Amino acid sequence: MSQTACPTCGILSQHDPSPIVPLSSRVSELLSVNTPPHDAEVDAMRQIAKESSELVDSLQEQVKKAQERLSSLQDLHRTALGTLTKVRIVLHPIRSLPRDILSEIFLCCTPFVDEGDIDFFEYGPDFDTLCPKNHPWNLSHVCQRWREITISTPRLWCTIYLDFQRYKDLSQKQCVFKGILLFERSGNLDLSMHVFSGMEGISDHPLTSFLETSTKRWSTLTCGLPTWSLQLFSGCSFPLLRELGIRYQDTTENTDAIVDSFNDAPCLKTLNFYSSGGAGESYKCWNRFLAIS
Repeated sequence: MSQTACPTCGILSQHDPSPIVPLSSRVSELLSVNTPPHDAEVDAMRQIAKESSELVDSLQEQVKKAQERLSSLQDLHRTALGTLTKVRIVLHPIRSLPRDILSEIFLCCTPFVDEGDIDFFEYGPDFDTLCPKNHPWNLSHVCQRWREITISTPRLWCTIYLDFQRYKDLSQKQCVFKGILLFERSGNLDLSMHVFSGMEGISDHPLTSFLETSTKRWSTLTCGLPTWSLQLFSGCSFPLLRELGIRYQDTTENTDAIVDSFNDAPCLKTLNFYSSGGAGESYKCWNRFLAIS
């Protein structure tokens, strides 16, 4: 047998100058019955069996070498692919973007930033600012550079959505800690606040105290709170508050109840009610609003 190497993969192939002789019709005939071959046929058939056995052994060895070569090529392919992937990551254009461009991209990735007309009651159930899986927290977890840019971009942190119904199973200490970080990282920018609690209210949660101390920075407030929770803000000052949205949900309370929480809001221009009905009577004392929509 002669051996030649494949120019592409290097596998040695063996060529038998005497190819296998096809089975004769006599062999096929004997296979269909249970009688032995004639004495004159035995030697020839034994010779065919010997040559076939040698060829099987040769082919088995070639298959083994081909499999080893294939495994080696697959290892090289994985290594080369890993190298290519890592180099492409290192050369990715986003690594060379200036900080201010990255900051703008982060702002575009963060929902509701600079969108004061967003209805919290439409998005609230699916979004909460304290959730680490949401923006901008997850942006700050990618790498050290992104973290530095995220933390140093106050606009990323000045739109705050708080759904107190989500905090029942969370550590109050964790909520307060994240709340402090939100107010600190927002710098001195105006805050767009969106607060929802359902009928449970927010008076028993320690995060409420931080809300009360930050009201002077609120420019927008959308809330879904019972009246008695709104009264927690009575006496607070809202010098920057321009737009107020309220979902009225106290169907069992006195509809003549007076809410004076926002008496000190000299810039307030717009009040939006979200209610199934009868909300206006509860807020009839709020005649300072210039536009009600």
